[in-house]
Amino acid sequence: MTGPWDDAIGLSGNLRSRTGVWVMRVSVIINAKAGNLNLSLVREKVDQALFRCQKAYCVPNSIRDISTFVKKEILLGTNYILICGGDGTVNYCLSGFIETGLDYGKIPPICIVCTGTANDLANDLGISKKIDEAARTIFFFFFKVVDVISVKSKQKTSYMLTNGGVGIPTLTAQKSNLYRQKIKEFFLQKDFPDGISGKVLKIIGSDIYNLTLLESFFRW
Repeated sequence: MTGPWDDAIGLSGNLRSRTGVWVMRVSVIINAKAGNLNLSLVREKVDQALFRCQKAYCVPNSIRDISTFVKKEILLGTNYILICGGDGTVNYCLSGFIETGLDYGKIPPICIVCTGTANDLANDLGISKKIDEAARTIFFFFFKVVDVISVKSKQKTSYMLTNGGVGIPTLTAQKSNLYRQKIKEFFLQKDFPDGISGKVLKIIGSDIYNLTLLESFFRW
């Protein structure tokens, strides 16, 4: 997905020549806190799917980490940005892209790998739920324009591609993220084998929102 960001983002792509050989550079952003994500597994799958590409990885802790990474990758001539996460991750990265302050037309095309709890945008775009197949979507050179939602207040401006909310929806999302993190910490503290927490979260899936919605409703 690329600019301009004045109400729309697009998907497109190009290759660049390097030492006489056509090589694609892909910048990969992974949200380690996404719903059912197993960081090492995601990276392994992406490496396998894009084994002929140059790759750079970023596991950000803040929007600034994303903007710094994207700026650097654009200077290095990256062709695509791969976002591994859900709808929340995509919206979070969007703010990071805008924070770069770069001309929006310079932001490379974006591809989404569904590793979050809610993956509405990727589903609507017809992107596979399998990590390797989703990553290889960049080779299709298919692009689509997507509207950008901006919400402004006196303190800040937020951007999103799917939906947002205030009140109960926001409280529900916050509680869901908190419970997912607690589940991960529980299995880590109990010395369960790697990947167990991810499997449990995958089974729970988006149902966690239904549970936290009830709690939010009664405590609102």
